[in-house]
Amino acid sequence: MVFIQKKPRASTTPAPKPEITERAVTTPKPAKKPKKQAKPVEEPTEATPVEQQSKPSPAIGQKRPASNAPAATPTKPAAKSKKNKKQKRAKTNPNNAVAPKTFVPGTDCPQIVKDLFYDLASVKPEVRAEAVDKVVKVALMDTAEQYIIGRLIAGCATGYRAARLAFPAALALRLAKSEIQYNIDYLLNVAHDRLKVVNGVNDQVIGRQCVYAAIINSGRFTTPEDLLKILKLEAEAFKKYPYLGYYIVETVGDIAEIAGADTFFHADFSAVNLLPKVLPNLKDISPELLYLVLRLRKLSIKNTGKLGNYLKKGNFVFKPADYPDLIRVVMEATAVGVGASPLPTELYKAAIEAGCSKAVFEQVFLKALNFDLSKKEAVTTSEKSVEHGTLTLFRLVTEWLADGVIPTEEALTLLAAKAFLRRLNGVDANLDVPVSPVNGTADLLLQAALKYFTGRSVNATAAYEVLNTLATIGEAEPTSTLQRLKATKQLLVVFESIMDTIVDKLLKNPASPLLHHVLEAFPGSHPKLDLEKRIELLIAGGEEFLRNSQGLVTEVLTQSFYKPDRHSDFRTYKDTAVAGLHSVAKKIANLDLKEPKGKLAKQLGVLNTTRALLAILEKLAVEIEDKATFYALGKELASVVASKKVDIDFIVGKAVELVGGRERISRMIAYVWLTEFADLITSEQIQVLSATVAKIEADPDTEEDDEFAPITAEDLANLEKKKAANAEEDEEDDTDEESEEDNDSDDELPPLKPEFVAAMKKALGKAAIANSDDEDVALDDAELARVDARLSVVMSQFSTAGKKAAKEESKKQRFHIGELLGIALQAAPMEQVVASFPVIFDLLIAASESNRDDIITPVSHAIGQLCTRTPILEAELSPFYNTLAEKAAEIHGAKLRTTVSRLATFLFKAGLRDDTETAVQNVVNLAEKYFDKETPKSAVGEVIIGPVAAKNVQHFYSHLDKFFDLFTTTNKKGEAATLIKLFNRKDSFIIHSKHYDPVAKKMLAHFNVQPNPQPVGKPSKLCAQAWKVFGNRTNFAH
Repeated sequence: MVFIQKKPRASTTPAPKPEITERAVTTPKPAKKPKKQAKPVEEPTEATPVEQQSKPSPAIGQKRPASNAPAATPTKPAAKSKKNKKQKRAKTNPNNAVAPKTFVPGTDCPQIVKDLFYDLASVKPEVRAEAVDKVVKVALMDTAEQYIIGRLIAGCATGYRAARLAFPAALALRLAKSEIQYNIDYLLNVAHDRLKVVNGVNDQVIGRQCVYAAIINSGRFTTPEDLLKILKLEAEAFKKYPYLGYYIVETVGDIAEIAGADTFFHADFSAVNLLPKVLPNLKDISPELLYLVLRLRKLSIKNTGKLGNYLKKGNFVFKPADYPDLIRVVMEATAVGVGASPLPTELYKAAIEAGCSKAVFEQVFLKALNFDLSKKEAVTTSEKSVEHGTLTLFRLVTEWLADGVIPTEEALTLLAAKAFLRRLNGVDANLDVPVSPVNGTADLLLQAALKYFTGRSVNATAAYEVLNTLATIGEAEPTSTLQRLKATKQLLVVFESIMDTIVDKLLKNPASPLLHHVLEAFPGSHPKLDLEKRIELLIAGGEEFLRNSQGLVTEVLTQSFYKPDRHSDFRTYKDTAVAGLHSVAKKIANLDLKEPKGKLAKQLGVLNTTRALLAILEKLAVEIEDKATFYALGKELASVVASKKVDIDFIVGKAVELVGGRERISRMIAYVWLTEFADLITSEQIQVLSATVAKIEADPDTEEDDEFAPITAEDLANLEKKKAANAEEDEEDDTDEESEEDNDSDDELPPLKPEFVAAMKKALGKAAIANSDDEDVALDDAELARVDARLSVVMSQFSTAGKKAAKEESKKQRFHIGELLGIALQAAPMEQVVASFPVIFDLLIAASESNRDDIITPVSHAIGQLCTRTPILEAELSPFYNTLAEKAAEIHGAKLRTTVSRLATFLFKAGLRDDTETAVQNVVNLAEKYFDKETPKSAVGEVIIGPVAAKNVQHFYSHLDKFFDLFTTTNKKGEAATLIKLFNRKDSFIIHSKHYDPVAKKMLAHFNVQPNPQPVGKPSKLCAQAWKVFGNRTNFAH
C-alpha cells in the first residue's frame, strides 16, 4: 500500500541535499542563514498557524481542502524571472543537481522553532521534555513541516549531549500527530540520505536505528508492506552490526507486536524476522535471541511451532533444570553492565507473569551475580567480580523498584535481607569513577524504594523488618550511613499508616537502633505517635539508650509545654499532654493523681501534673543524684497537694532552684509555676526575685585569690626562685645532692585548702580514707564510674576551664531568674507590681553600679516584660514617672538607658489613662525644671523626656511654644533642639496651625531671618521655612 503524500512534490522526488547535509542539529551553534532570510515571525502556537510571506498552505492540525489531483509534484505559481533565477541557482550548486521545489527549506520555519533543537539535546530531563512537547505541538506550514522532520531525523545520529534521548521521541510523536500522510519510502530516503554510513560510522548507524524505531512507534505505518521494509533493513543491520543487537531486536519486537503472530510468522516475514529456521536450545541461545523470544511471548500464536520449547499459553516456560543455562545467559548479558542489556528486566517480568519470580531471582539472578543473601557478604573467588555483580544487582533492583515491576512482598523480603543492604556500604567508594554522594548507587536504590512504597499497602511486619534492617546496618557501619539513615526516616514517614505496629514491635524489641529514628522522624504533634507513646519508647530503651540520648529525652518531654504568647516567657502544660503524663506516671510509679477541687483547684492540678512529670524524669534519669532530686521534689509537692494549701514562698523558692539546674525541663517547670501561680504572687516575692538577680558576688573576671584554685605555673616559678636563693645562702657545698634535697624540703608546696579537701572527700564518698593505715574500700565498676565522674566535676571546678564554665553557668542562671522576674512583673496583680516599683528602681541602679552584663541583661529583660502589659485604671502609676526621673541621673550605660526609656513611656501611658492633662503637664513641668540653667546636665532629657515626647507628640502640640521658649533660655541647647525637632511634621503644620504658626514666627525672629512671601491659603510654607532654618542653625552636637 502506498500512502498519498500531501506534498508539493511526488513521493519519489529525492530530498533536497543542501539542507540535508547541514550540521545545525549536531553542534550547539545555529545553522548558517541563507542569503535571503524570511521576515521574522512570532512564536507559533498550537491554535494559531505561523503566518508566512508566501501564499500559505493549510497548517498542520487544520483539515486540508479535498482534492482529486494525483500525488504529483505541483509547484507554487511564481513570476517567470524568479523561477528562472531559482533554477539557475540550483544548477550552479553541486550539492543540489535537481531542484525539487521553488524554495530553500528552513527559510519559512520560524527561528524560535529552530532554537528548540538545542533544547532537545539538553542534559536536563525537564528541559528536554518541554522541548519535545513544543516541537510536537507547534503548528507549521507543509514546507516547514518537511524541514522539521528532516532536522529530527538528522538529530537522531548526533552524540551531542543527550540528543539521542529526545530526538527519536520527538520524531515519533511528530509523525503520529502530523496531518501529512508521509510515505515510508520518503522517510527512509531522507534518513539514508542524511545519515550516510561510510565505513560503518557508529553515529550514523545508531541514528538509523533510532529513526527506524521512531517510524515504527509513531503508529502511522502498520501495513505489512511498510513493516516488512523496516524489518528487512533491521535484518541486514543485525548481520553487519552485531554490537547493536539489542537495539535491533527491540525494534523487531515492536514490529511483531504491531503485525501480529500470523503476519510476523508468515513466509515473507520469517525470512527476515531474525528467528533461525531451527531455534537453538537454551544452553546455546544468545542473549539477543532469548530477548526476542521473550518479547514474542504475548503474541497470540495458535501454533507456537519452533517457539514451543520456550513459550506456552503466552508465558515463558521456566524449568529448574534450565536455571544453569539462564545463569549463563544473564552473566553474558550483564558482562558489560546492566544498562547495555534489557534482557535481565524482561526475564524477570516473564518470571513474574509465570508466577516464579522469587525462585528465578534467588536461583538465577543472585547466582549469576555472585550474591548470596544467606551470608553477610557476597561469596566469590574474584573481588572484582563481587563488586561488578553487586553493582549490577543494585542497579537492576533500583530499576525494578522505580518502574514498579517487582512484587511488593518480594521487595520487602529483599530489602529486609541484611546481606543485601550490607553490600551497599562502600559500593560507591569502590567504583573506578567518582560518584556523587547525592547520585550514588546506594542513594538511587533507596530513593527508588521510597518511590515504590509511597502509596502502596504493605504488610506491617515485613515493613518493620525493612526499617529495622536499614537502621541496624546504619548503626553497625557508621562510615557510610548518611543516605541510609536519611532513607530510614523517609521510609518511616511513608509507612506511618502502620506506626502502631512499629511501636508495638519496638516496645518488645527496644534494643533496635530504629527506636532513635522513630522518635526523631515525626514531630511532637504527630497523631500516630503521641507524647504517651514517645515516653513509653524512651523508657523501654533502657539505661544505655537513655545515657546516649538525653537530648532526645529533653526534646520529647519539652512537647509537654505550651507557650501561649511568643512575646513573653509564659509557659503552661498542653491540655493534650496532661492526660498522657498522668497515664504514664500511673504505669511506672503507681501515681493515682485525682483532680483537685476548690478555690486552688487549678494551681493544685498544675502541681499534680508536675508530680507526674517528675516521676517520669526520675525514671528517665541516668544519674543517681538526679533521680534522688526528682524523687524528693515529688514528695514535697505531694505534701503541698495533700494540704490543699499553696505556700507561694515555697513555689517561688523552688522555681529559683529549678532554673539553676542544667535540665531544660526543670526550667520549663519553673516557668509554668510562675505563670500559673501569678495571681498569688505578692510584692514580697517580686522583691526576692529582684534581690536574687541583683545579688553582687565576686566578679568571675577579677583576678582575686581563689581559695579553690590549684597551684599555677607562676606559683611554681616563685617557689623555684626561693629555693635557689636559699641554696646560695646555705653554708654547705652547693654541689652536695643531699644538701639540695634538704633545701628543697624546706620549701614544700603549700597545703591544700580545707574547702578543696572537703569537696574531694564528698566526691570520693565511702572511698575517702583518713590516712594510709585505713583499709581499702572495694568498689564495683558502676560505683567506680560514679566516683570518677564526681572527681572529674570537682577537679574541673579548680581549673581555668572550670572557672570559665562556672562563670557561664552563673550567667545563665541569673538570666533565667530574670525571666522568672519578668513573668511575675507581667502576670502578677497590678497592685502588687505597683508596690514593687521602689524595688524595681533600686534594681536598675544596682545593675548600673555593677556594670556587669550578666546583671544588666536579665534586669533589662524583666523590665521589658513589665512594659508589655496594659496598666489597669485602678493603678496609680503617674507619680512613679517623676521618681524614675530622679533616679535616671544615677543610671548609666546604653542598654540600661534604653530600658529606662521604655519604662518611662510605660509609666506615662499609665498616667494618660488616669488623667491625660495631668500626665502631659507633668512632663512639661519636668522639662522646665531640667532645662533650667541651674539644673546640671543628666540623662533625664534623653531618657525620660525625649522618648516620651517622641512617641506621644500628639499630646504636646499645645506646649510647643513653651518648649521653644525653653530652647531660647537653656544652656542645654542640643537636647532642647532635639526636643523641638520632634515636632517637624509637615502633616501637622496645617492641622495644628494655631500652635505652629506663632512658633514659626518666633523661630525666624530668633535667628533674624525674614519670612518668605506666603501664597494665599498656604500658611504651612511659613512653618516649612522656619523648621528648615531651625534645623540648619541647630546642627551642632549636644
